Amino acid sequence: MHRNEKPLFETALLTGGNGNLGQLVADRLLDSGVRVVKFDVPPMEPESTRDDEVVVVGDIRDLEQLEAVILEHRPWYRVSLCVIVVGQFGG
Repeated sequence: MHRNEKPLFETALLTGGNGNLGQLVADRLLDSGVRVVKFDVPPMEPESTRDDEVVVVGDIRDLEQLEAVILEHRPWYRVSLCVIVVGQFGG
């Protein structure tokens, strides 16, 4: 996509967005002009964020919180990059 082209969608929600793959996907979307909402567990929050990037700390298993994030940010697409590690966070 060229810089002067409008992205196909405005906002994407990346669950597990703060991991290695999540950051690569987020960077590509941000470079394309897409606003990115990254939803991930602590302590995965990045030390800094880019313009049009929002980080929400939470657990994908908390459906009420996830629904609130979706209602607040209204993503057009969701990319699931999260994994649950056995024994992590009581899982």
